[in-house]
Amino acid sequence: STIIELTAKSVCKHLTKKYQNLFLCGGGIKNIHLVERLKRNTTLNVVSTEKIGWEPQTLESACFAWIAYKTLNNESVNLKSITGSKNSVKLGNITLF
Repeated sequence: STIIELTAKSVCKHLTKKYQNLFLCGGGIKNIHLVERLKRNTTLNVVSTEKIGWEPQTLESACFAWIAYKTLNNESVNLKSITGSKNSVKLGNITLF
């Protein structure tokens, strides 16, 4: 319960009022307690990406595949407009045992 509350408050703290919806995908949309806490902590509509035609599990797996592709090709990604980072970054690391 504590980690759910921390997650919900952290997400909602960084949302701006210029948006109307908070779209959820992946396993998070199936976590009823998380969805409820997000709704409680924001005035935005908290909805599944399914509402806009993107199947939640497919969207999440596609994002991880994209990160894997970028990592395997040693490519940095510019997330400045999303995360506020100052530089492009590599999103993963390949570790061989």
